[in-house]
Amino acid sequence: EGGLQGVYTTVEGLLEKLTGRLRDANPFGLGDASTQHHTGNDAEDGTFGENTSAAFAAFIQKLEGLGKGEGFPFTLVLSDPMSNSFMGPVPDDAAALALRAEEEDGQDCYDAYVDAGITVQEYVRTTDQDEIL
Repeated sequence: EGGLQGVYTTVEGLLEKLTGRLRDANPFGLGDASTQHHTGNDAEDGTFGENTSAAFAAFIQKLEGLGKGEGFPFTLVLSDPMSNSFMGPVPDDAAALALRAEEEDGQDCYDAYVDAGITVQEYVRTTDQDEIL
């Protein structure tokens, strides 16, 4: 919630923006800064846990792959407490709808459109979400 502050984009663009935000917010997770001293969870007793930089890099790589159409199918969950999100039709459907709207000289065809790949679930905001808004 609140991660991208309202953007108009595609699913691919959303994944690209998310990946960019994660990279920017974690400068020591990738590149030469992730090697040497930052490769594990620096415990005071000298033991190191899971290689977090490798896990972060693998996660970023997976997100990039999803944005390129690799790893289908996958589920993308958009939680939008303000109800400002819009998920448009797939390109072929969008073109057909645009032609139909032009032929009918109206927008009613968009109201009736249902994408079988999208599930919309409305919910009541939590108290915390209400306070943030």
